[in-house]
Amino acid sequence: MGNRVYVTLIDENKSIVIYQHWNGGLDSYLPIVKTAFEINQKNYRKIGIEEFLAFLNKMEFRPEIQESPDAFSWIEENGHYIIDFKNSTMLVKNEQTTLAINNFRDEFNKYNTKKIKEEYRQQNLENYWFGLQNEATIFFMDLPKNKKSKRKAS
Repeated sequence: MGNRVYVTLIDENKSIVIYQHWNGGLDSYLPIVKTAFEINQKNYRKIGIEEFLAFLNKMEFRPEIQESPDAFSWIEENGHYIIDFKNSTMLVKNEQTTLAINNFRDEFNKYNTKKIKEEYRQQNLENYWFGLQNEATIFFMDLPKNKKSKRKAS
């Protein structure tokens, strides 16, 4: 049993779809995406698909790039996330709805309350919201400024 999701990643150069069997919940993605968007908006570094995939691999999330053109419409138990680094937008698509993420922390708290057992919520907040933002900030800020990362996704 996993925590599965399909994710479309978009930057200035391309768009791809990845499948993630583990760590596909919003509690994993919201803190990382928020950090990437903030770094891009402040022009500290240029975070796009390659950099994002390199971070997912560093954290051993094991994203699998999908070759099928149909993958853009596939939905798993956590839906299908659309992360657009060009426009700093994130959408969450499910069978019936599409949600635009406007406040990352509020959506994290909603997910945490709905999906995580009460006795684990504080730990999830510390390890995922704060922990992943910290890990992502360190990783992304260590990349060469305004250059593509030489780190490759698997």
